[in-house]
Amino acid sequence: MRKQVKRICALANVPEVTAHGLRGTHATIARDHGATGAVVSAALGHESQRISDAAYNRSNADEREQRKRTLRVLQGGK
Repeated sequence: MRKQVKRICALANVPEVTAHGLRGTHATIARDHGATGAVVSAALGHESQRISDAAYNRSNADEREQRKRTLRVLQGGK
């Protein structure tokens, strides 16, 4: 798993992430695409939406662009 994550991050030209970082990426991408806090909280197994909201606030445009590039690579693009 680590090797694949490292390869994908290199292809997407983004910093390497940890497995826990992937949870955050999942949460942020889901929120960026309209998922509610309740949906994200349930997907992450958090006890309350408040925990997810506190940990995964919407971030700035540069970080969103990095996530878009990463998502493109994960979907087989470059």
